[in-house]
Amino acid sequence: MHASQGWMQLFFHRGIRPFLLLVLCYALYMAYGVLEPFLTQLILATVLAGLFSPVQEHLSTRLKGRRSLASLCVVLLICLVIILPLYLVTAAMVQQGLESSAKVKEWVDQGGLDAYTTSDWKSQWQEWVAAHVPYVNVKELDLEGNLLTIFRTASERFLAQGANLIGNAAGLLSNFFITMFLVFYLSRDGAALIKKIKALSPLREEQEDRIIARVRAVARSVLLGSLATAVLQGIAGAIGFAIVGIPAAFWGVMLGFASFIPVVGTALIWIPAVAYLALMGSWTMAIFLAIWCAVVVGSIDNFARPYLMQGEAEMSPFYIFLALLGGFQTYGIRGLLYGPLVLGFAMVMLTIYEEEFREQLPVDALEPPGE
Repeated sequence: MHASQGWMQLFFHRGIRPFLLLVLCYALYMAYGVLEPFLTQLILATVLAGLFSPVQEHLSTRLKGRRSLASLCVVLLICLVIILPLYLVTAAMVQQGLESSAKVKEWVDQGGLDAYTTSDWKSQWQEWVAAHVPYVNVKELDLEGNLLTIFRTASERFLAQGANLIGNAAGLLSNFFITMFLVFYLSRDGAALIKKIKALSPLREEQEDRIIARVRAVARSVLLGSLATAVLQGIAGAIGFAIVGIPAAFWGVMLGFASFIPVVGTALIWIPAVAYLALMGSWTMAIFLAIWCAVVVGSIDNFARPYLMQGEAEMSPFYIFLALLGGFQTYGIRGLLYGPLVLGFAMVMLTIYEEEFREQLPVDALEPPGE
């Protein structure tokens, strides 16, 4: 009996902690499996709750500590900020999108495409190709058929994407309400949750505060910088489209959405618009729009985006570019948020590691690059 009690005491002193850690890891793994379908909504809600935390704290103070009511006001404010502009923009997009589709259809029905392919430009183009690229048989090139195929394919894809968007409207609405539900509870209980996580963490308090501050700063900079870049590029694109006579609201918004795609984003919108103007015979407007989008819109993407996203994140434009591009290729559109968050977290952990093991690291490793 005495030996049995001694064995049990030895187990509880030496074996219980590894066992608890094993069970904890398994429980966390199972919890991740449960939360994984809502991971995007959870991360976005965390970012929004952190972004509006000053508003929530101010409202909580004004409402005499009623955090639930303050969090509800924050959710309503976010809904107002998102839904009202989205409704106005969507209404303008639908109207001008229908007008654009009607104009293209009318142009094709009136024989605009046939007139273009049978014009003097076609003969001049064929003569130029025959003179400079003699190994290409121009007569075998079915220019009319290829252009019609391109127009037909583009129209089918546009309609398919529109149908998919309508079909996914219920899913988008559901995800939006899930995100707002999470924002409510994270705004109300986020401070207590962070305090609990910090109590369980083995890191020192100043290290924990630095990690939280860095991740919050990166998230705020990425979200606000991306939105500001999209708005600026959308406005600049809309101005260019309005000058050349293309429906500005619809294509400006489309260009703003496309700006979230790294490297080639806005070109997916303005290059087809330039091609459309060229097909219509408006060469001056086509050249102007190409220069406008390449110089004005492109400069916003190349110079303003890194500056706007740098913000409080303390990340160089080079790292921001790598984070956006790598995140997009790894996670898709979600990677535009995940990439900078992951890289920012890794950088602050490297800084903490450097400070923690400064005495063991060689002196050369602690010198900044370029010195």
